[in-house]
Amino acid sequence: MADSQIRQTAYKVWISDLINGEYIKPEGEWTPSYVQVRDNKVSRANIVANVIMNYKNEDSTYISLTLDDGSDNIALKAWNEDIKILDDIKIGDTILTIARVREYNGSMYLVP
Repeated sequence: MADSQIRQTAYKVWISDLINGEYIKPEGEWTPSYVQVRDNKVSRANIVANVIMNYKNEDSTYISLTLDDGSDNIALKAWNEDIKILDDIKIGDTILTIARVREYNGSMYLVP
């Protein structure tokens, strides 16, 4: 029987916990990156937040929502066919998102 990949826990965290945590990208192709939040290695976050900004590029290949949960804010980004996940969300909406934590050029963001 083949080994099956176990989905990581989506921890309920504040956005500020992610922003202020240490982002760790371990060696190895199949080891997920994570943010160290207290005793947890958070690679998937479960966040309830308000949408305060919404951006979609002209050719509809990229969308970014800025989320605010009262502690801080973070971008939720999607590309190509995945933008349909975020397309109907408007500024002012309160959403629950389960997303992977990523980092690029020192900035933390989420991918649904």
